[in-house]
Amino acid sequence: MLFAQCLITDCLVPVKFKITRSEDLFVKEIPEGKGYALADGAYDNWHTLNNLVKKNYLPMVKIFAALSNQFGDRLKTKLVETTASRILSRCIIYSSKIYLRLSL
Repeated sequence: MLFAQCLITDCLVPVKFKITRSEDLFVKEIPEGKGYALADGAYDNWHTLNNLVKKNYLPMVKIFAALSNQFGDRLKTKLVETTASRILSRCIIYSSKIYLRLSL
């Protein structure tokens, strides 16, 4: 599990990541909430999408293709913690780029 904080304008936003190796485990651990759920194509199936919607999320699937196009699709890491922090860094950088584009 990885925790991080992102500063967006004047707001500090906590971010929590957990790497799972199973779709069933992912679906079971979806907390109640609201907002967007970002996922890659592996979660593009009715079972997962229905569970996300039931828990008040708006699924945005296949967004990680944009990350692969931007940064490449290989992470040369062995430790799960290092992999998670690199993925988080890529998400933050790409999201910041989109945010800056929209705010101009």
